[in-house]
Amino acid sequence: PAVLPLLSWPEPDVRRVAVEATRFLGCELGPHLKDVVGMLGDPDRRVRAAAVKTLPNLLPFGLDALAECQAEVHDTLLAHSDSEIRLSTLEAIRMFGLNAKAYLPAVKELLTHSDPAVRRGALEALKAIE
Repeated sequence: PAVLPLLSWPEPDVRRVAVEATRFLGCELGPHLKDVVGMLGDPDRRVRAAAVKTLPNLLPFGLDALAECQAEVHDTLLAHSDSEIRLSTLEAIRMFGLNAKAYLPAVKELLTHSDPAVRRGALEALKAIE
């Protein structure tokens, strides 16, 4: 899909609009879901928020791709030093609900995080998963 190269565009507004546009790709995006998951780690808060809102809409088209993203989500996004990136990722996991059971161990690890907002985000994600 033509919108995918825009996910790495230098300007945050272009990346945000590109993420939002992916929700209209449906089954065409399935193999590229990992690219949208990667946007949860974007340095711009608005781009991350767009990814959080968009990913649940894409789940019916990319459950297999979501499973392939597990290592990236755990090793890169949930372990990120920026609490806001962790929170965006936890919000997306919460919205995945029962489809996110594979992330359960990683989310449970964050229940003891030093940042109370991350702990709260982990608890909310756990409620949705279990």
